[in-house]
Amino acid sequence: GAAEALGTTSTARLTLANTTAAAAGAQQVSPSIVLEGRGWKTDATAASQTVRFRQNVLPVQGATNPSANWQLQSEINNSGSWSNALQITSAGTITTSGINSLTLGIDPTLTQFNSGRPIDMRLTGGTLNVVDSTTPGIGFSFTNNNPAPDTQLRRAAAASLQMGVNTATASATAIAQTLKGPNATGTTSTGGNMIIAGGTGTSSGGSVILATSATTGAPATAVTVNNNAVTTFAKPPVLPVYTVATLPATAAAGMVQGAQAVVTDAQNSNHHGTPTGGGSVVICVFYNGTAWIAH
Repeated sequence: GAAEALGTTSTARLTLANTTAAAAGAQQVSPSIVLEGRGWKTDATAASQTVRFRQNVLPVQGATNPSANWQLQSEINNSGSWSNALQITSAGTITTSGINSLTLGIDPTLTQFNSGRPIDMRLTGGTLNVVDSTTPGIGFSFTNNNPAPDTQLRRAAAASLQMGVNTATASATAIAQTLKGPNATGTTSTGGNMIIAGGTGTSSGGSVILATSATTGAPATAVTVNNNAVTTFAKPPVLPVYTVATLPATAAAGMVQGAQAVVTDAQNSNHHGTPTGGGSVVICVFYNGTAWIAH
């Protein structure tokens, strides 16, 4: 019959209950709701077979309180073997099994997902595909409790992954993005390295290429590090500029063997000599492990 004037309070009109008390190591699953149909198989011998879905609640033993898993399961041809298609725990974790494709329809007006917990996506084999069928370029957005994201990971073009949010505002500058390794905050700890590597190959490994972008067109290669660690610059590299007095004086500042720099106030260009400041000669210098000398 009708259930009227309920307001916003959920009211049960149909309950299937297993009232048998649970015991340690012996939980009591709820009754199932089963939906059954018939499907036709075409391989020999062709025949009609049953196809069924059922849903139930499976209790999970716990210390302070038990928890529960809502399960949607399937079975084909009265096999007696029910497979989990979808499971939702009472803590809000959603698990799918044997998934081929998952489509989530998100209301575009939904700007925040406030769970207070990490979203954990795990695959046992297969690939996680992020696809937007209406507006190219949509991806993962990140924000610090603000509906307007400042970091985004998106597909910019074929085989191109972009960090950052585009802007169409006149005279605006897009927000700069930083890709960094993990911090280590314990006593005498060391932060994690950030490694960028080309792919491996049976004939040759891939290079690491740094490129710059102009106002239009494809990015222009600036630096290439090939699979033999040979570095090629598209234009001559620019060395740091100092006066003789301000040349790095410690390893932490850059005084390491093989370091090179330019000084603008040398008194002469005496090759392999020690530079003396106070002049107007511009020369290259390098650190030989003991001192800066003219190069």
